[in-house]
Amino acid sequence: MAWTLVLVLSLSTGLAAQDPGAADFVEVTPEMLTALDQGLSFLAARQKRSGVVGDQYPIASTALAGVAFLGSGHTPTRGEYSEQLRRCIRYLSSRQQRTGYIAVPGSQMYDHGFATLFLAEVYGTYPDLELKETLQKAIDLIKRSQDPSGGWDYGPAPSGQSDISITICQVMALRAARNVGVDVDEGVIERALACVLRAQNSDGGFSYRIGGGWGGDGSEYPRSAAGACILYNLGQYDHPATARALAYLERFSTINSGFYFYARYYASQAMFQAGGEHWRRFWPSLRSELLGNQGGDGSWHQGSGGQAVSTAMGCIILSIPFRYLPIFER
Repeated sequence: MAWTLVLVLSLSTGLAAQDPGAADFVEVTPEMLTALDQGLSFLAARQKRSGVVGDQYPIASTALAGVAFLGSGHTPTRGEYSEQLRRCIRYLSSRQQRTGYIAVPGSQMYDHGFATLFLAEVYGTYPDLELKETLQKAIDLIKRSQDPSGGWDYGPAPSGQSDISITICQVMALRAARNVGVDVDEGVIERALACVLRAQNSDGGFSYRIGGGWGGDGSEYPRSAAGACILYNLGQYDHPATARALAYLERFSTINSGFYFYARYYASQAMFQAGGEHWRRFWPSLRSELLGNQGGDGSWHQGSGGQAVSTAMGCIILSIPFRYLPIFER
């Protein structure tokens, strides 16, 4: 039995019914633990000597794989995947440019946001001075790249527009960095919140872009899940906009979404933050769906992003009930 399974089985009884008013609500099941262990094994086997995990989107896939290892209780100094985490750190740090941008040719701010999130989460378990310097430079790049409209776009510089799907990656990175003591300008947070509130439509969902341009203004589930997640990460737990976003997510299904894991990655975090009946209604069906879609080799590959990204997101989602990652907490 793998280390992850041994560690988490000891927690499963206590996690089975977090809410005493919902004694029949089970968060962690043996089948889920097996699926998670197989997913992590797949990611570890796909890591190259350089530290890269997978063959597509090297920055994002490596960062998300690192978050998946952390989310299951591993650290750079402890656990079955400690060496894999150290390789993730070395690779992502080596790809940081003098500007602070973590990138390879073809990268976008999506990649930088995921990489910065990972570095912040891992720094909380591994307070290395060089890692802190890398993280601070990455956060400074996010600050400088914020558009006057309040969000972020595909490139590491203001463009006159804000993309909600990219903005969520930067907001989560900022939140994670602030959690571990890295300086984050409050003005950056305030402008991001104003941007997200402007992006919300009357139905509770979210527009794609702010500031003009392409993409349309209608609501769709994946970016609306991201919008709800942004509001929680910005501390808007009781804001009317957050309640409208949750209502939107509960009215619509992600089944027909082309962005399968993107939608579920953010929706699961938003519903976990909402807690209570929101989480109890949402979690069992999503967990069953993930278990049913996992391949025989432990991987997932639904929608866009590639196999490594999909598998990493699948593992991150399944690790949410363990509550190891500070980014999952209020």
